[in-house]
Amino acid sequence: MLKQKLTSWFKSGGAGAPLYLVGGSVRDFVLGRPMKDIDLACPNARELAKKLAKANNAAFVPMEKDPAAPCFRVVNRSDPTDFLDVVRFRGPDIHTDLADRDFTINAMALDLENGFPQDPMGAILDPFNGLDDIRKQIIRSLGRKNLKDDPLRILRAFRFASQLGFEIEEKTLADCRELAPQLERTAAERITHELITAFEAENSYSVVRKMWKAGVLLPIFPDIAPMEACQQDGFHHHNVWEHSLDVYEALEGVLGGLDALFGEYAPQVRECLEAGRTVPMLKLSALLHDIGKPYTGRYDEAKGRTTFFGHAKKGEALARKALGRLRLTNKDMDFVCLLVSEHRHVEQLAQPVVKHKTRMAWYRKMGDFSVACAVLAMADNLSKQGRMCTETERSRREKHLMEMVREYFAEAKGALARPLLINGNDLLEIGLPKGPGLGKVLKAVTAAQDAGQVKTKEQALALAKNLHRQIK
Repeated sequence: MLKQKLTSWFKSGGAGAPLYLVGGSVRDFVLGRPMKDIDLACPNARELAKKLAKANNAAFVPMEKDPAAPCFRVVNRSDPTDFLDVVRFRGPDIHTDLADRDFTINAMALDLENGFPQDPMGAILDPFNGLDDIRKQIIRSLGRKNLKDDPLRILRAFRFASQLGFEIEEKTLADCRELAPQLERTAAERITHELITAFEAENSYSVVRKMWKAGVLLPIFPDIAPMEACQQDGFHHHNVWEHSLDVYEALEGVLGGLDALFGEYAPQVRECLEAGRTVPMLKLSALLHDIGKPYTGRYDEAKGRTTFFGHAKKGEALARKALGRLRLTNKDMDFVCLLVSEHRHVEQLAQPVVKHKTRMAWYRKMGDFSVACAVLAMADNLSKQGRMCTETERSRREKHLMEMVREYFAEAKGALARPLLINGNDLLEIGLPKGPGLGKVLKAVTAAQDAGQVKTKEQALALAKNLHRQIK
């Protein structure tokens, strides 16, 4: 695949000048992983990229945000996903370029001056034994200075550990621990990218815990300190932060067992959870879902334990502040904050004593996000291992939450997709006055429609008139 792609761009065979495939492109080629980007390095990046663009009738796109490392993208006009990134050597030659990179597994190069090599594995330039570290599944930095020069590389070490399933070499891990406070001077957008990419891996829990142990998470989420200091009793057996890590772990277990948990509805659940960045945002929600507890804890002498009434609402505000520091998109921020604010509510709604009409109103408010919220609540439930929470109780709550998800797909989603029987104009036409009361009536009629209590426009209007008389 790589050979075919490069051959399609370099139709004459080779570049005819010093040119190397570098960085993660070489690593992924060795590992047989799909390549997201093809990174090329040479001494005259701008000139080569322009030449390639002209020869292939492609677009030439300068990407020079970092003057020290300008990148020039050559894009296939017919297929924007087909592109090459060409960068200038970091120094006078390829050897100094590789020495300036982050990890041994990313400090390899493949010479393309004369075309794609017949024996590419044998032609890899590997001055720092990256191939050996790939075989050993080790992430090893090129030195403490390389990490200090760009502290984001600390996070990248854990991101690669999460993506590749590799272990971070001990000296590198020690350097990451020592330099972790330097992350405070790193651009929030760069940090967010690395975090989210790490969270995208199916089994990232062990890496997230190592990030915490290495002190890497605290500069990013200073709220961890009060969470770690906040003890819990009753339903929990860990402090708030340890419990949040437990929920993260349990969440990955739930996500890996959707078929067993939801049966025939598993494909629909999976479709909801795989939309956009739902999974990494769901995992971020697991870490922040109890962020409000340190500020709402009160010891209840009658109950003999600490309670945290209102922690979800307080948590929503704190989560929004924390995510604002990370420069998360408004869409992602709203999703995480919604789950933080609703993670307790959904567990209460799942109880059999709750009226179907009440749940329908919540489904209308949440839409497909109700599925993610229920899944988060299931993980939270599994992590409640305190003296007041028995296995029987956990099983009961899990069953109710699963039934709620099934109800959403079997009944609610279809019902909510149907057009509303009436709107505000209809109410005005039958003589209802403008004002707050109009909205209350419309909301009540909508809830009655969702519950199947009214099925025609005439029935809806009749109910509206009756409700209006009661409000008056």
